[in-house]
Amino acid sequence: NHSCALRSNGRVSCWGTATFGELGLPTINQTSVPVEVPGLHNATSVTIGYYTTCATRKGAAPVCFGWNAFGQLGKGDKNNSQVPVAPSDPPAANRIAVGREHVCWRSNGSAWCAGYAANGQLANGGTTDQLKPVLTLFGSELLDLAAGQRHTCALLGDGTVRCAGRGLERQLGNGLSVNTVAIPVEVEGSNAAPDAGQADCATAADCADDGLACTVASCAPGLLPGD
Repeated sequence: NHSCALRSNGRVSCWGTATFGELGLPTINQTSVPVEVPGLHNATSVTIGYYTTCATRKGAAPVCFGWNAFGQLGKGDKNNSQVPVAPSDPPAANRIAVGREHVCWRSNGSAWCAGYAANGQLANGGTTDQLKPVLTLFGSELLDLAAGQRHTCALLGDGTVRCAGRGLERQLGNGLSVNTVAIPVEVEGSNAAPDAGQADCATAADCADDGLACTVASCAPGLLPGD
């Protein structure tokens, strides 16, 4: 119900509904035109979820704002926020995935998640909601992550993809229909060898290339943009 855009000057503008503070504005009135989020500078990415917005920042901690009924903003309480706030942990992040009621951050090759956990979507082995980010079981060689409504997936350094959370509609990719998976499972076929002719990524420029002519699995954390 809302949209946000990262501007070339590192600012973020949002528009749409503002019921829970998801626009980062001092009002809950919706707006039909982009409005700059006050106080949010040096942003490098912006990600939106159900009624939640998060942004990574250059040289600063990531921030989130909006709906926080399950503690998904990671700030230690369940109060919504109309202003950008940093999570209690981790101290830095260059990837953020926002689900319906949970948020995950990639920090130093690992993933941390907070919020609703009934389906195991925090991937920490439990189903208890977390008001502060908790370390997931994806390991320490995580290259990227994504969140669905109530599940989370991660691309790991060995080329495999693992997922946790709600799997009733088989969205975890492991061939099973299960409501709750709190320990990440491997997506079938995700560890297949790269296509013939694909070489390992050797430089940061290779790993940052959208047209990736090499296998992303070889992008070590130190080669990923923002690391």
